[in-house]
Amino acid sequence: MKETNRFIFGIEELDEIFGNVDLGNVILIAGNPGTGKTTFASKIAYENMIKFGLKTLYISFIEKKDEYFKNLKNLGLDIEDLEKKGLFTFLEEITFTNKELLIDLLNHFLDIIDKTNSKILIIDSISSLLQLSQNAIDLREILHNLFYRISKVKGITTILIEEVPYGSDKIGFGIEEFLVDTIIFLKAIDLKGKMVRIAEIKKARGSNITLTTIPFTIKYGKVISLLYPKKSNKVIKHKTLNVKLGNNEFHINTGSQNLIISHFKIDSFSLASLIIAGALIGTPYLLQDIKRKVLIRLRNSVTNEFYNHLKNCLINFGIQKNIVDDLTKNYIIDGIDPNQFNIVDYFDHVKEIEEKEKPAFVLNIGLDELLEVLADDKIYPTLELDALTRRINNNITTLYIIKGTLKDYQKIPLTEYYDNVWYFYPTKDNKLNIRPFRIKMKLFSNEIYTVDIKSIPCFS
Repeated sequence: MKETNRFIFGIEELDEIFGNVDLGNVILIAGNPGTGKTTFASKIAYENMIKFGLKTLYISFIEKKDEYFKNLKNLGLDIEDLEKKGLFTFLEEITFTNKELLIDLLNHFLDIIDKTNSKILIIDSISSLLQLSQNAIDLREILHNLFYRISKVKGITTILIEEVPYGSDKIGFGIEEFLVDTIIFLKAIDLKGKMVRIAEIKKARGSNITLTTIPFTIKYGKVISLLYPKKSNKVIKHKTLNVKLGNNEFHINTGSQNLIISHFKIDSFSLASLIIAGALIGTPYLLQDIKRKVLIRLRNSVTNEFYNHLKNCLINFGIQKNIVDDLTKNYIIDGIDPNQFNIVDYFDHVKEIEEKEKPAFVLNIGLDELLEVLADDKIYPTLELDALTRRINNNITTLYIIKGTLKDYQKIPLTEYYDNVWYFYPTKDNKLNIRPFRIKMKLFSNEIYTVDIKSIPCFS
């Protein structure tokens, strides 16, 4: 493999944020216990070993090699195999306590770097070195000299791991921030009784980025999954969808994000089925293009009930049973229980299934329950914006149904990002009123459309 000066984070969202990065930077990954600092650093090194053949020296003060290999293999990273190939060296320094030999120890590290020809150095954790000195001025001078020799002279990327106690935003001795080029701070926060991980980019020397907070999850295979909206340069050609509801017809673009606020007295299954039927009848090419995938997300306890309700509704609207059967073969029911997730894991699941299935349409029933069970005022809007942006970039037409009344509109996060917003509510004479609260293709908010519920098979 050819010599390269290229370095990647190996996590696609971070590579997009930071852009092209050369070897020779000092990266500090700090954070609370259990937030995934070691996993984060190892994922970065792993991708550089695999893609560029960059040899890595891992110096551990806190973990034995067997434990390290085992923990990472459980996430799908076979570091032990890379050790056998000569790409990875693990150095245990768990028992080191002699403060007088700090400089000798650092020089020892330099010798090993030269012998192994390593291009990435990971120290886990730098806290152990910091505790060996009581003099912050001397320590800063020693570490500055070390990192300068390693990173700037030798062109080696150094990844420092540092533990920060819960409740503290202060990093170690307070000197590390001056010595490094990039700081990624990992936090674990309690959100409605569940732990949520977030990554804060606190410093990015030489990168033209807005410092930001990114929720993430740790899982097998991908290892680190950040939920951050990607940039897209795709030029999307939108088509018009006509949705026929009773004697009324509404026009929306493909790729649009649509919010329906549905009064509590309206059955969500009937309303969702009505809208699907209205789109199929109003836009004939949808009936012909039966291979378009539709992803329907709702509680797992009612998936079969909704599926049967939808099929009966479409047949009662006059669509032939064989066509309904062909259509619904491509309707993917994503039954979930919000109580089994934290908010980040929920959105990671959403992202994973949408990237796998690549649906043309997403129908999200029960947004109100998600907001009640999982959402907060800070993390949820970030995650929902990521999902909205991803769907827009992939031309996924999405319909979100939330229970409530029109006065709840102001309480719903990100309402300004939806292209179209409607309010559906019943009348005393058994009719269904539709008030377009905001329509992208035709701006009006005072008109009200009425549908006779008796004439709608979905509601019978």
